[in-house]
Amino acid sequence: MYDKALKLVRKFPRVSLNNISDFEEALRRHRRRGRGATRGRASGRGRDGLQHYGNLEPVGNTGTNTPKYKTIPKYLEFYKDWQDRRQYIPISLYRLQYLIDQERLIEHSTIDLTTLINCRGTTVDPDENQYGVRLHNERGLDVFQGCINIEVQWLDETEETVAAIERHGGLITTSWYDPISIKWLIDPLKMFRSGCPIPRRTLPPTSCVNYYSSPEKRGYLATAPEIMDARKRLANRHGYELTNEDVVFRWLEERKHRSQIYYGLEPGWIVNVKDRLILKPQSDKLEEYYKK
Repeated sequence: MYDKALKLVRKFPRVSLNNISDFEEALRRHRRRGRGATRGRASGRGRDGLQHYGNLEPVGNTGTNTPKYKTIPKYLEFYKDWQDRRQYIPISLYRLQYLIDQERLIEHSTIDLTTLINCRGTTVDPDENQYGVRLHNERGLDVFQGCINIEVQWLDETEETVAAIERHGGLITTSWYDPISIKWLIDPLKMFRSGCPIPRRTLPPTSCVNYYSSPEKRGYLATAPEIMDARKRLANRHGYELTNEDVVFRWLEERKHRSQIYYGLEPGWIVNVKDRLILKPQSDKLEEYYKK
């Protein structure tokens, strides 16, 4: 990646006052709003209503009338249950390589949603129907060179994203987390201080069982031999040799259990942050409940 950057710099002209400028995102241009009848007090937004307070309805809503996406048949299926759809925050291979270069992510290590949030790589809000991150290859397919064991919640339909990680000896796993588990992953310290036991991670809904059971999608419900066979088939299709197979198989054996949220912490345990203790359930009924 550095050699490629140096080749580009050699071809660039010398830096002078005639050819330097800011990035497009460097400056925010102020949008001047009309004054209207309120003489600048409301900045052209009026004095009442949704537009004045900024609480605008979704696109297609016509106020008191029935929205067009409900009256026109061809829009019914597209906008059906739009307020309940699961959202996945996109993160690119370019972003992962940037975090590795900044030493905010460590190579040859295990990375999950908690790690990505702690290194300021992304943000997730479960109150906005956000169920994790989605890895895509729109940027960084030709620059990613890290060897990592990463866990994401969704993948793009293309195989290039998986191939870009596995050709360098890495491993990728897609895992389902319910909203309660997402809250525990986002801020573990806050949840530990609440004194509540670590909850169980629920199984995915029926519409996603096939996705998370597929070895082609590297689902966490697939077995380790199935994923190893899928890795070999993908390497044959894309023409590269697999490396670091012993470490990858060990990563597969050390994956989280389907009811587990954190590495090394079982459901039902209570973490005492102040005294640095872990309290485990002593009742057989509790152990049986959390191991279901």
